[in-house]
Amino acid sequence: MSIISIIKNFDMPKDNQQVKFGMDEADVEKRLINMEIANELNEKDVVIDAFAGIGISTAIWASKAGKVIAIEKDKKNFEMLRNNLKSFNNIEIHNKDNVLILNKLKEENIKLIDLCLLYTSPSPRDLSTSRMPSSA
Repeated sequence: MSIISIIKNFDMPKDNQQVKFGMDEADVEKRLINMEIANELNEKDVVIDAFAGIGISTAIWASKAGKVIAIEKDKKNFEMLRNNLKSFNNIEIHNKDNVLILNKLKEENIKLIDLCLLYTSPSPRDLSTSRMPSSA
């Protein structure tokens, strides 16, 4: 799986008010790290994508995890998210504030919560060494 294969058929934001998705070097590096992390997931794992946007990271997680809970508050992004992820059967999508959803979750086997944080360290790869706790 490559980033290009994931996003080649995705709807992308067209107005200048929207955040650029998958377009700059930092975002591509984040997606590469996400792909490395995804390789440690399995069908028993649950991932929460708390700021799913249009679904690029969500698709990465869904390719490996048993279940992904994608949360996107913005209506425009949510419509693209829903369209972009229609081929996946292991994604639960919510168009609400993530705090409302996160407070109600009682999922087992949550392996990762993606908060879509911008990496501010000199090298985002430094973060990958402490990315997830090891499975017991």
